[in-house]
Amino acid sequence: MFIEAKKALLKILEKKNSRYFEEMFRHNNRSLIVLALILWVEQLVYAVFLNDPSTHIGKTHLFTSAISLVFLIVFTALYYKSRHDLKPSCTLNAIHVSYLALLLSIAIYRAVYVTPGQISIPVIYIAMLYGTAFLFYLPPKWSLLMYGTTVSGFILLGRYEMAVQINPTFVQDLIANNIIAWCASMMAYYRFVQQVDSMILIEEKNVKLRHLSEVDALTSLYNRRKIDACLEKVHGAAVEEGIVYSVLLIDMDYFKSVNDVYGHPTGDKVLIYMSEILKESIGPDDVPGRWGGEEFLILCKATSLMEARILAEKIRSEVENYDFGIPQHITCSVGVSAYHAGRNLYEVVKNADDALYISKSKGRNRVTFIA
Repeated sequence: MFIEAKKALLKILEKKNSRYFEEMFRHNNRSLIVLALILWVEQLVYAVFLNDPSTHIGKTHLFTSAISLVFLIVFTALYYKSRHDLKPSCTLNAIHVSYLALLLSIAIYRAVYVTPGQISIPVIYIAMLYGTAFLFYLPPKWSLLMYGTTVSGFILLGRYEMAVQINPTFVQDLIANNIIAWCASMMAYYRFVQQVDSMILIEEKNVKLRHLSEVDALTSLYNRRKIDACLEKVHGAAVEEGIVYSVLLIDMDYFKSVNDVYGHPTGDKVLIYMSEILKESIGPDDVPGRWGGEEFLILCKATSLMEARILAEKIRSEVENYDFGIPQHITCSVGVSAYHAGRNLYEVVKNADDALYISKSKGRNRVTFIA
C-alpha cells in the first residue's frame, strides 16, 4: 500500500517533463482546429467572391484556404488520436509551429510579392503575430525563432529580392511588433507552465490524501475501511471468475498486558514490529491490513486454504521467535478460512474469526482453519 502510493507519486514526477508537451499540444491543437476552420472558409470566400481567383492576391487566398483545409484535417485527426493512444512529442508540436510559420510566411509573401510597390505590414500579419502570441503556448526559443525569421524575411525579401527601398520607420515598427509579440508569447507560456505545475501539485496532494485515507497511521498497513474495500473487490472477482482466495485473521496474544506493564508507546512499537513481520512474510499479491487494535487481516489472492495455512504457520513462527525488545514473550493466534463457490464474503470473514477464537480458546500461539 505504501509502495503503491510511492509509485503513484514517482509516476507523476517522472511524467512532469512530458506533461508540459502534452498540455501544450492539447491546447494548441484545439485552438488550431478553430483557426484552420475559420481561415479555410474566410480565405475561400475572399478568393471566390471578393477577388479574381486568377490574380496574385486571389491565388494567395486560394492557397491559404487549401493549406488551412489540409491542416484542419490533420489537426482534427490528431485531436481524436490523442484521446486514445497518441503521445504528444516535439515532432507533433513542430507540426503546429509549421502551420503558424506558414501563415506568417504567406502574409510576408502578400506584402512583398503581391503589392511590392507599396510594401507595408499587412493586417493579416499583425493578426497572426499577436494571435500566435496570445492564443498559443510556444516555448520562448520556438517563438523567438519564428518571429526572428519573419522579421528577416520581410527585410531581406523586400530589400534584396524585390529591390524595394524600405522605410526605416517600417523596419522599426516591424521589429517593435515582433518584440512585443515575443514578450507576450513568453508571458503566456510561463503562465501556462504555472498552470501545469499547479495541476501536478494538486495531483500529488490527491495521491497523498488518498494514501492517508487508506493507510493506518501507526503501522502503514491498510486501514479497516480500505481492507473492507479490497475484500469486496477480490470476492466479486472470485465469484465472477471462479477463483479462490483466503483470509487470515491474526491477533497478538495478551497484548493488553504489554500496554499495562510497559506503556502505550512500547505497545505501539510492538505493533509496528508486528506490521514489519507481516510485510516481510507475505507474497507480492497478498494484502495486509490492520483490522483493529492488535488484530490484523491478510487477504491472500488466488490462494488455497492449504497455502494460506502454510503462510499462517510461517507468520506465527516468525512472531514467536522475534525479539520485540521487551521481557514479555510475544506470540500470536491465527484463524484461516477460504472462499469456495456459494460462500459469501461475510461467511468467509466469520469463519476466519471463528477459527481465531478457537486458536485463542485452545491456549493461543496456534493456527486454526475452517474449510
